[in-house]
Amino acid sequence: MDFQQLTLADLQVFSDLSQQGSLRALSRLKGCSPSQISKTLRRVERKLGTQLLQRSVNGMTLTPDGIQLLSVADRILEQARGLSPRGTPEQKEPKLVSIAAPRFVASDLLAPLVARLKQEQRDYRFRLLDMSPDQLGVAAFRSACEVLITIDLPGLSRAWDSRKVGALPWNLYCHTSHPLGEHAEPLRVLGFPFIVPQYWTGERFEQGNDFCPIPWERRRKGEETSSISTALRLLENSTDALVFAPRVVAQPFVRAGKIREVTVNDWPTVSKPVYLSVRADRVDQRLHRALLQLLKRELLR
Repeated sequence: MDFQQLTLADLQVFSDLSQQGSLRALSRLKGCSPSQISKTLRRVERKLGTQLLQRSVNGMTLTPDGIQLLSVADRILEQARGLSPRGTPEQKEPKLVSIAAPRFVASDLLAPLVARLKQEQRDYRFRLLDMSPDQLGVAAFRSACEVLITIDLPGLSRAWDSRKVGALPWNLYCHTSHPLGEHAEPLRVLGFPFIVPQYWTGERFEQGNDFCPIPWERRRKGEETSSISTALRLLENSTDALVFAPRVVAQPFVRAGKIREVTVNDWPTVSKPVYLSVRADRVDQRLHRALLQLLKRELLR
C-alpha cells in the first residue's frame, strides 16, 4: 500500500476511528455526522485500493491491511506531534458545547451572539439546536445538550443550574395593508384568521402556544407552520391573516415596512421570562458567566 497518498488528517481520522470502535462514537467526539466520517474512510480506502474495516453485527474490526495502516498511522502521528517547536504548547481542539433553544430564540436571538461569544471564549465551538418545546425537554433529559434556553422556567433535575436572564415581549402583527388599523377592538380582531404554530413530535402534529391573550377556541385558524419566521413571511403576502409573535423576531420585518404592529384595546401586555439553564458539571463558570452577560445585555435592548 502506498501510504504517501494519505494526509495527516486521513491518518488521524483512521486512528481515532480504531480507538472509538464505531462511526457514531467518533462523530460524537468530533461533533460531526457519522456520514462525514464514513466518507473520509471510503476516500482513504479508495486511495489505498483496499478495505480497512470489516463491519458486522458485533461492531467493526480491522482487516489485515487496516492493522498495517494503524501501525503506520500511529507512528507517523507520533512523529508529527514531536515536530512542534520546543516549548510551544500543542493547540487544543476547541470543546464543543451544544445549546438547545426554541427555534426563534436560536435563529433570531442566539445566532447573532455566537460571534461575540467566540471572541471571548476561544476554547469553545458551539452547536446550536433549534427545537420545539417538547424536544427541548427530551434533549435535556437525554443529556444531548449542555446549555438550554427556554421561555418560562423549565422543570429540570438538580444537575441543571437555571437562571432568569430577561424577558421577551409578544405583540400582534399584520400586513401593512391589513384592514385593521394601528389600534383595534378585540371583537374586530377575532374576525380575522391567525396563523397557527404547529410542531411535529415525531408521531403527530401538536399545536403550539403563541401566548396570545385570546385562547385558540375563540379564534379563527389560518395557515399552519412550525416556525415564527415562516409565519411572518406568510404575513408579508396575506392581507387578512394575523400573527401573535415575539417582538425580537418581528421587528426586522416591521423596519423593512413589510408588516406592522397592532395594539388591541384592553389586551394585557404579554412578556415572557427567558431562562438560561446549564449543566453545572459540564459547563465551566467562565463560559456560564459569559452566556449570562451576553443574553442579559441583548434582552435589555
